[in-house]
Amino acid sequence: MFSRVVADVKQGDTPGGRSPPSAVTRQPPCNRATYVLLRNAILGEQQVPCFYKGQHRELCPHIIGLNKDGEEAVLAWQFAGRSSGPLPQWRCLRLANVRNARARAGQWFEGGSHRSEQTCITAIDLDINVHVRMRR
Repeated sequence: MFSRVVADVKQGDTPGGRSPPSAVTRQPPCNRATYVLLRNAILGEQQVPCFYKGQHRELCPHIIGLNKDGEEAVLAWQFAGRSSGPLPQWRCLRLANVRNARARAGQWFEGGSHRSEQTCITAIDLDINVHVRMRR
């Protein structure tokens, strides 16, 4: 459903004849290929090397959707690469700033702990903890 809403808004349509939520319309959707690549990487539990704000990152994406500002974003476990903070660590990345992303096989990293509820993604499209793990 979420992907359909984003696709409709991107094309200028309104889903179901209603006005889209204001959170969806604040920012234009990012490069569709990047969104699809990250979504498929979540489903396939694949690593994603990319550049974010000019720094090389190596991630395992876990949750994708919209952040509180209506921007497409991903919550990922960054296990290698460069960062302004310590690694490994959870990172919330705006997809508009992701460049040269590609999926690859490799060890799937899930992060160290889940002590608090995530606040990165407020409108969840896909959460590996819910969608993928329930099918096993």
